[in-house]
Amino acid sequence: MAVAQLVESRESPSRQHETIVDDELTGWIVYKVNNWEDARNTQHQTRWKEYYRLWRGQHSGPEDKIRKHERSKIIAPALQQAIEAGVSEMEETIFHRRRWFDLQDDVRERIFEMELRRQTQQLPPQEIQALARTVDTRLDALTEQLLEDFETKNINKAISEILLNAGLYGTGIGKITVEQVPRRVPITGSFGMTSDIAIAEDIEVSLVAVDPNEFVIDTAAREIKDAEGCAHIYTVPRHEIVQKQERGIWNKVPVGLYDTDEDAHPKLDIHESDFYETEHVEILEYHGLVPKDLFENTNTVTDPLAEFAEENSNIEYDEAGDMVEAIVWIANRSTLLKAVKNPFMQQDRSFVSFQWDTVPNRFWGRGIAEKGYNPQKALDAELRARIDALALATYPVALVNGMMAPRNGDFNIRPGRNIVVSGPVNEAMAPFKFPGPDAQSYRQAAEFERMVTVATGSMDTAAPLGVNPRNETAGGMSMMMGALLKRAKRTLRNIEYEFLSPLIHKVAWRYMQFDTERYPVEDYKFRVHGALGAQAR
Repeated sequence: MAVAQLVESRESPSRQHETIVDDELTGWIVYKVNNWEDARNTQHQTRWKEYYRLWRGQHSGPEDKIRKHERSKIIAPALQQAIEAGVSEMEETIFHRRRWFDLQDDVRERIFEMELRRQTQQLPPQEIQALARTVDTRLDALTEQLLEDFETKNINKAISEILLNAGLYGTGIGKITVEQVPRRVPITGSFGMTSDIAIAEDIEVSLVAVDPNEFVIDTAAREIKDAEGCAHIYTVPRHEIVQKQERGIWNKVPVGLYDTDEDAHPKLDIHESDFYETEHVEILEYHGLVPKDLFENTNTVTDPLAEFAEENSNIEYDEAGDMVEAIVWIANRSTLLKAVKNPFMQQDRSFVSFQWDTVPNRFWGRGIAEKGYNPQKALDAELRARIDALALATYPVALVNGMMAPRNGDFNIRPGRNIVVSGPVNEAMAPFKFPGPDAQSYRQAAEFERMVTVATGSMDTAAPLGVNPRNETAGGMSMMMGALLKRAKRTLRNIEYEFLSPLIHKVAWRYMQFDTERYPVEDYKFRVHGALGAQAR
């Protein structure tokens, strides 16, 4: 039976309040997630907001001023270009051709040997060659089918967004979702005319790009699989909640709107200020371990995929330490929508992540924005100082003798303006000229731009040819390109080993479990085709 429980929220200062939860399991998860979110915000939130503003070219006011009396608000595009160049390079490296991953050769050999044993090994050479071609054709068709599903389910698009998040914040995170989606199929009647509509239930495996600002993880963990749990916190329109409750997907419980206090919402974009006008509901989707007794005492709707997995898959649940691997959905950190045991046959979590640049013994990595932050701020300071000095030198200034000028007069200078003074004009007013900006400041700005290149490893932000004679020679450019490619290869290894390879295998496992007609069950191993060699050429 659900027990009303009062949990004291330990969140960021903007969300200091008490939250009433409707279930003991809900209270346990919310308490954990609030602590993890508070730790993440304390260490990263302020810097992430500034990285976002630098990338968008948005000046938020006093907090983005470098000097107290600074007037100019210009943000140089050097860091923006470095982020876009680095991310586009990785996209081109991954998607340089349509077939960007394939089955490993040893998998083809193993499956061929298994087929050979099934048909007895005493076969003539011609039949063995024909069998090998048949196996290759079948495996190629399966790979093409998986590639097509990646495209039609917009997984490739989500990968591009995850790469952008990684370049901006340092860590790319994706969530693999499995849904049973109804599809309307027209039934053809006589003379080729549509007479009726049938409903087909399709299994759809897709990828969601998770903003690091919406993801929390156990602060003691370095990888998702080692964490006690992790959570994706996002908002959805209220009508979506109501529809899923009516369809029996989530518990039929009263769900209110998301906090209408504007300070309680993560606000990265300085133009976003209309949260209170939208009917949002916050969803906390938790993946991880929960106490077994709390899970068993929870009243929740059944999940069709979980029921299918229990009936058709021999899943061995690991309940060591009286903990259960579960997926839990909570609305507004107070109302339990659904809780299920992890239904996947590999008992893996549905998140994949990677670091753009490796930070040892940390989950959160180092991105392009962090590497280029200091030279970008120096470049902005130089440009703003130059613009402020140029404004003083450009617009006329007059010195006025207070004894001869009229009291409370308007002394703004503009064309055609007449100012009446008492006494000789030369004694009452005199023009004053500020010196122009230092001629070396323009060269210093180019040098700071070169520092952004050095820090981020982006050739697109290279300094002008006249700044460094090395840039004028083919040998010098080749040396720089070689160093940049070596740095890019480190990032590509992280993307392939930590993100793309686990992603492909997890998607294939889910299709094999829930759509066995299209994906026969087999121990497939995939490899990703990198293309830094093409970039170097």
